[in-house]
Amino acid sequence: MDRKTIAVKGAGIGVASQLVNLVAKFVVRTFAIRYLGMELLGLDSVLIDIVSMLSLAEMGLTSAMLFRLYKPIIDDDKKRVSVLMASYRMIYHIIAAVITVLGIIIFFFLPYIVKNISITWEQIYFAYVLQLICSISSYILAYQRILLNADQKKHLCLLVDMIATVIFSALKVFVIVLLHSYLFYLVLNIFQIIIANIVLKIYSFRTYSYIDSKEKCDKADLRVILNDTKEVLGGKIAGYIYSGTDNMIISIVLGTGIVGILSNYKYISSAMKGIVNSTMSTIQPLIGNYLNSDATKSSSFRTLLRYTFIRYLIAGISTCAFTTISDSFVQIWAKSDAVVM
Repeated sequence: MDRKTIAVKGAGIGVASQLVNLVAKFVVRTFAIRYLGMELLGLDSVLIDIVSMLSLAEMGLTSAMLFRLYKPIIDDDKKRVSVLMASYRMIYHIIAAVITVLGIIIFFFLPYIVKNISITWEQIYFAYVLQLICSISSYILAYQRILLNADQKKHLCLLVDMIATVIFSALKVFVIVLLHSYLFYLVLNIFQIIIANIVLKIYSFRTYSYIDSKEKCDKADLRVILNDTKEVLGGKIAGYIYSGTDNMIISIVLGTGIVGILSNYKYISSAMKGIVNSTMSTIQPLIGNYLNSDATKSSSFRTLLRYTFIRYLIAGISTCAFTTISDSFVQIWAKSDAVVM
């Protein structure tokens, strides 16, 4: 199967996976609105934003590492791939350690962020710790995903994540309806990430058996990756400031409870954005491999223009749909007590 066919297949699986995940998460959120209430949803949204801020410690390293893997995979340079993966494993562990330290520091500033909420501080602190563990575990266990993505096998990651989402969404609904427990819901999030990554780790070990887990990282590779990171760091920071700080700001100024109401709108926009990104991200390895081939600069530039135009077209259509029907949809879905009029 040629790489273009794989890319098209991956895009199809990406859309299907995103739709299934969207339906599963929509069902879970619907039950959460009914049984947990807006305050807990607001707290959840604020904590997610805080953890996302900590993830800036990643600094765009994943994009830089992914780019460096394309060439040795095309050349079937197994030794080089093994050395790079050793460096990536160390980088991900360092990122996890940095997030842990920063997370502990922010723990003491939570009272300045979470305000005007009736939930006890014991529950808030416990929920924050669980969210932090969820983020840390994703870095400790998920570094093998980067190899699958570079080798145009991201559709396998999507399939595993989709199955895990369906199974754990059913468990989350059970916990929400019968136990009315937000904390158990967070524990299930952690297990979902761990199990999905373990499955992918086992697959990677069997598929890429030539990778030596005892391989030492190359300091030169670390310097090159850090240098590449400068090219994407600004975009990562700008992206977070643009889309990842609103819940925290609203919580500080207006209170955490109001975040639960407004997060319904953000949930819809994020879902639409996720569908677009999951479709286009499966094509990125194809473009990366193409740019590392013998293609001319003019040909590479034309490919970039086409890719950018497709993203622009999809984004325009999605924006029109969101601005037209979002308010009516939220009124029907979340009911009048959870709608911004």
